[in-house]
Amino acid sequence: MRIISLIAVAAILWTTGCATTSRTARKLLPQEEIIRLSKAQTPDSEIIQRIQTSGTVYRLSAVEILHLHKSGVSNGVIDYMLQNYADAVRWQERERCEMGWYFHGPYCYWHWPP
Repeated sequence: MRIISLIAVAAILWTTGCATTSRTARKLLPQEEIIRLSKAQTPDSEIIQRIQTSGTVYRLSAVEILHLHKSGVSNGVIDYMLQNYADAVRWQERERCEMGWYFHGPYCYWHWPP
């Protein structure tokens, strides 16, 4: 019984350590850096790759979109930033639903046992 308890505690500590390490290892990519990369004529694919690697999700306002566009950020990068935010919101909504819940379209419902 004692060995099982030790194994369980070790497993919890190991998974917690991994989750903490992966979250803190990323460095957010500010919008100013995207503008700088765009002005340096960095290819869109490289900018998008850096956004993906950083794990940054941008909730852009209309003013921010215009600012990025006027600063030389391509439509492809801006479109990716907008789509990435929409995907993150969908993922977050799915994470809220726990066991006993199911999805129908964008909505999450509780399944009451018969």
